[in-house]
Amino acid sequence: MTYEIKKDKRFNIIISGEYSPTGNKIKIDNSSIDNIDIESLNRIRILSNLEKIKTIKEFYSNFFMSLNCQTVLDYKRMLGFKKTKEYIDYLKEEINSSVCMITSYHYEIFPLRKKCYLDLNDVLYEGNILEKPIYDHSGVTGRTSIKKGFNYLTLKKENRKKLKSTNKENILVEVDFKSCEPFFYLKSQGHKINQNDVYSWVCDNYNIKIKDRSRVKRGILALIYGANEYTISKLMGVKESVALDIKKDLGVQT
Repeated sequence: MTYEIKKDKRFNIIISGEYSPTGNKIKIDNSSIDNIDIESLNRIRILSNLEKIKTIKEFYSNFFMSLNCQTVLDYKRMLGFKKTKEYIDYLKEEINSSVCMITSYHYEIFPLRKKCYLDLNDVLYEGNILEKPIYDHSGVTGRTSIKKGFNYLTLKKENRKKLKSTNKENILVEVDFKSCEPFFYLKSQGHKINQNDVYSWVCDNYNIKIKDRSRVKRGILALIYGANEYTISKLMGVKESVALDIKKDLGVQT
């Protein structure tokens, strides 16, 4: 099964009072039936490991902290023309760069992904019902992490066998995707992987001898997440020029 990520969707932009120079909500009409607000853009930015778009108070935090303002105000009158324009220019740039990042993943796939983590069943461990985990989806690698509740991810393998569903008709299944990140990345770039071991595939293609497989794996993962040539060369035991060639061939930004 394949899914094509699309980027052709348009949105009307809703700017709430915290981001508006007048303190009033503004709608930027882009002739779309769909609206998106700054808060939603910020959630997408967090998924991409980017800093959130700042409110006016956050942008001029020292100024408003000294005034001890707690409510939404007519910021334009307080800040004056120059500072208001400075913030508007910042806001436009951040909105434009954020909207460019929106793909069908964010409005079609991600909501379904989050839904998988809702209404989780209770699980028993040594006779006790465990606190349901709350997952964080903002990691730059795309993996979720548990920010609250029982952490299954760090539970030792031998202890996972002790986990049981409170519903006797249900069974617990553990699924582990082999080499998930490098495999899907290379496939997305159009590379044909003709073997099950993606790390061996990379090494075979570039005549790299695997002396320490764990270091090679770390090197390839570091490579696809944008590490520099020096780091990759040290991990994989190759020259920096070879590391640079691999990055270019595999479509990794340098």
